[in-house]
Amino acid sequence: MSKKSVRPSDEFLSPKHKSHRARQERMDRIAKISTYGVIGLVVSILVFGALYEYSWKPNKAVARVGDQKITLADYQGLYAYRAVTLWDELSTLNDYVDYFNSSEDLSFLVSTYESEIETVQQEIQELPTTVLDELLNYAIARREAEARGIVITDEEVQLEVESTFGYDREADAASATAIAAAETITATLVPTATTVPTAIVTDSITTTETVTATVEATATPTEVPMTQEEYETTADSYFTSIEAASGYTKEDLYKLVENSLYLEAVQNAIMAEAPTTAEQIYLWRMAFDTEEEAQTARELVLAGASFEEMAQEREENLDMSVSAEVGWVPAAQMSDALAEVAFALEVGETSEPVETSNGWELLKVTDQAEDMELDEYSLSLVQEDAADAWFAEQRAADDVKSYWTSSMIPDL
Repeated sequence: MSKKSVRPSDEFLSPKHKSHRARQERMDRIAKISTYGVIGLVVSILVFGALYEYSWKPNKAVARVGDQKITLADYQGLYAYRAVTLWDELSTLNDYVDYFNSSEDLSFLVSTYESEIETVQQEIQELPTTVLDELLNYAIARREAEARGIVITDEEVQLEVESTFGYDREADAASATAIAAAETITATLVPTATTVPTAIVTDSITTTETVTATVEATATPTEVPMTQEEYETTADSYFTSIEAASGYTKEDLYKLVENSLYLEAVQNAIMAEAPTTAEQIYLWRMAFDTEEEAQTARELVLAGASFEEMAQEREENLDMSVSAEVGWVPAAQMSDALAEVAFALEVGETSEPVETSNGWELLKVTDQAEDMELDEYSLSLVQEDAADAWFAEQRAADDVKSYWTSSMIPDL
């Protein structure tokens, strides 16, 4: 029978063995502490990573407008949504180009759609900064709306969403009888031609036939408005597909619509404050392909030729797309390069050749007014410029801060 191993008590151990045992116990404690420490560190890292990824990182500030914070989640969410919609548009345009290229009769449309493709591609490239500016504008608009007492209600947001999908509550609520009639009008009424014997008295009685004209009336169906059920089906399908493609939820889209309405309301308020009068000049212009052509024409004018007659002749003979007699025009209606030259001219003076994106031009001012009422088109341009300038000024304010870096662009 084997003897049971018994750990000797410390009193029977030599000093050497006691020291060894103490050292071993210390090593065991250190090992346990180290093990628990590693486990705790791993858990802490996992917890920290989860908190950073799902709580701190999404709430990281990309920019601030006063006390409003634009978070990384805001930025990356809108970026993904805009990117997906632009990619979808690009795909559709490419499909059109392929289709038009396959048809000789429609091939002339290819260049138009290729130009649109270039525009969309440019928008995609600029997306990182345009999304940031869009979010800044929304925050600025909401702050200004609060200052002006502008309030967008949930009902207004809902109506805007419905309108986006083509749903009209009033049309849907029209008489059920009228809707049913609009859906069922398909019959074409064609009265049958009839012959009516007519007695004509002459030297002898002769019977002839008079044929009545055929009347063909076709009822034109009335367009049937979208029903609430159709709207809900269409909208839900869109919300689902967008969330699957970009992660942007229905709630995000509703918030985006609300922001857009605030932005529109503030823009309208600022545009309403824009001046309705401005300095204007009565302008004539001639367009040329080269600087040499423009300079030659200018020398003829300086030698006594009529600028106006030369401009009209070029417009008529060369089928120019640029109108020779522009008429009264404010600076807002012109490019910056042309406006800078034109508004520096004296009445009756002809400019030096001016380079534009389409070639070269000569300008002549024949009249000038310091404060003239703007026409509807010019006023709309002045108002748009006023709103753009106001938002640009606000984005440059001291309490508007941007912390954006390219690392914030999401991987899609």
